[in-house]
Amino acid sequence: WAGELTAVNISNPTHPTIAGHTASVSSLENGSTVNIAGNYAFVVSKNRNLSTSSNDDTTGDSLTVVDISTPGSPTVVGSVHDLGKLFGAYGVAVSGHYAFVASQGILSGQPTTPGTSYGSFSVIDLNNLSAGVVANIDNGSLTGAQTNALKHATSVTISGNYAYVTAFYDSRLTIINISNPLAPTIVSSFRDATNLPFPADVAVQGHYAYVANQVYGSTSEEFAV
Repeated sequence: WAGELTAVNISNPTHPTIAGHTASVSSLENGSTVNIAGNYAFVVSKNRNLSTSSNDDTTGDSLTVVDISTPGSPTVVGSVHDLGKLFGAYGVAVSGHYAFVASQGILSGQPTTPGTSYGSFSVIDLNNLSAGVVANIDNGSLTGAQTNALKHATSVTISGNYAYVTAFYDSRLTIINISNPLAPTIVSSFRDATNLPFPADVAVQGHYAYVANQVYGSTSEEFAV
C-alpha cells in the first residue's frame, strides 16, 4: 500500500537494482499502469474498497505525473483525482499534451457506492492539471449500438487521431476519434464474444489492432488480431 513509483536500473539485466522511488502519495496507491513520454511517467491508479458497503477509501482513482529526468530521484509533479470520472483508472496513453485514461469502474461483486461508473474514457490536459478531467465518455451514457462500448474499460492505446479501448465485460474493442481531444466521439465498437473473451489489453501497429484476452474458469488465454 505504499503508493510509490520505483525506478529500477536494468543496465545489467542479470542484476537489476533499485535506483530510486517517489515519496509515498495517496494518488499512487492502487497503481495499475505506467507509461512513459519524454521525461515523464504517467501512472493511473484504481480504487480501493473502504468496507463491504463502500468502494472508495479516497485513495487512487487518479492520474499521477512523475518527473523521471533523474531516475534516481523520481518526483511527483502533479495529479488528478476524480472518483466519478477516473473511478477504477486502469489504462493510460499519452499523445501530445493530453493523457487518455481508460477506467474500469465497478468490479463484479464490488460495492456499488459511492463510485457508480461501470467504465469510462477520460481526457486530461497535461498543460493544465488543475482543470481535472476535461472530457469524459461514461459507459452509462451510451445507447443503441454503442451500449456497453466502455463497460469495464481496461486499456487504451493511441494511433494517429484514434484511441483504441478494450471493454473487458462486454467483449469489445472500441475506437474513439480524438482529433479534438476536448470532444472525443466513439466511431465504432466491435463486439465478438467468441474471439474477444474478456479483452484486457490492446496494441496497434499499422492497420491492425492486437488484443490480449483473458478467459475465466480456465488457465488458457487468447490473442486476437
